[in-house]
Amino acid sequence: KLFVMATNDKKQRNTNNVDATGLTVAANIKRLRGGLSFPELSRRLSAVGRPLPVIALRRIEEGNRNVTVDDLMAFAIVFGVSPLTLLMPEYASNQAETRITGTSTSVSSLRAWSWAKCETPLPSNESDAMQNDNDVAGMLDAGELFRFRSNPKKLEH
Repeated sequence: KLFVMATNDKKQRNTNNVDATGLTVAANIKRLRGGLSFPELSRRLSAVGRPLPVIALRRIEEGNRNVTVDDLMAFAIVFGVSPLTLLMPEYASNQAETRITGTSTSVSSLRAWSWAKCETPLPSNESDAMQNDNDVAGMLDAGELFRFRSNPKKLEH
């Protein structure tokens, strides 16, 4: 017998898939929520202009719903923390490994925090490809170029 299965040749991106960084965000939201009830957290998010229903909050903490950038900023405001606190592992240690969405290998959580704070680049296959897009690139080593691109530019009056 011959079985024919219909397939979709187009690869579709699953936009609802929660990846490594999303799971870190979920764990940090759960940790920072502490004893705060879901209804109270929902009320506080609504008060800062980002209403999320209780079911969405539960799904976020379970790792079944992504947090948008706007959600992330509202959570940071409500919890009184930097957005980095939500994005990065709770601890910074050479002994603790973490995964970051978009990287092919895990890194120490200390290295991840150093990257997030614009101090040192993560290992990347793309770093060489990015070297030629700026006149400054040819004058700086990889670490200097990373810091130049990552930090805000200062406006002089």
